[in-house]
Amino acid sequence: MAAMSTEIPEDVKLRQSLFGDTVGVFSHDWKEACFRFHDPFSDLAFALQVGKGGARSIQMAVQGFIIKYLLFARKGKDCNLLSLRTISRQEQERALAAALAGILWAAGAAQKATICLVTEDTYVGSTPDYSRDDFTERLQLFELLEQEATERFIYDHLQWFKGEGSQGVILFLYSLIFSRTFERLQKDLDVSTTHLLKLNAGGFLCRQAVLNMILTGRASPNVFNGCQEGKSQDTLHGVLTRGDVGYLQWGRDTSEDDRLSQVSALRFSTTQLEGQYLTPF
Repeated sequence: MAAMSTEIPEDVKLRQSLFGDTVGVFSHDWKEACFRFHDPFSDLAFALQVGKGGARSIQMAVQGFIIKYLLFARKGKDCNLLSLRTISRQEQERALAAALAGILWAAGAAQKATICLVTEDTYVGSTPDYSRDDFTERLQLFELLEQEATERFIYDHLQWFKGEGSQGVILFLYSLIFSRTFERLQKDLDVSTTHLLKLNAGGFLCRQAVLNMILTGRASPNVFNGCQEGKSQDTLHGVLTRGDVGYLQWGRDTSEDDRLSQVSALRFSTTQLEGQYLTPF
């Protein structure tokens, strides 16, 4: 008799990393979220359209990298705050591809990035303890070994991340987790955060670990520097490296216990980026 495999399937690992179980599924707001810009050559040409739900914290963290690219990485352009209002559609797409590729490459420890796309074929069977969503079961993974190749691949398949009905934010989050790898992810997390999303009002919000993974490449659950000892003497993991776009936090003027339960506005502090300063606007 052949020995039974004890290897946990990738789809189960993905669900457990996100929800802490295999029955959690994304809400309608998450499924509707993608990386869609406002009209080119408009006052908000540089900005993503952001809807409701927990996915918008991911969209706005990515927004920081888009602005960084538009201000400092475009070649042959007069890159200043006023130039953000004269962005063409092609420049929008280049900025989005560069931002997503850079984030995934950093999550992959500058070794490789993994990009998730969806095919017509189903790769995961139905089991009693796994809730199908007819999306995750059709993932196909593509591994890229260079950052430039990652950017080109994303640019060539950008419709999967920005198109209506693409579930682009979910695809990016999946890509982020696979780029980081489950092994690295477990080392990043601690007893205060065992999975990446938290239930709130019938939907799911991102824990700080998700934003830190986007901003720094590591899914650190806390925002202090380095590691600290918690109340139960467990080691808590903070930020180990400086992010390219500084520190971003959602907040609203309510009680301390409720301040991160809902998303209100992204507050940019004056943040140093490659020797220059991005001021609030």
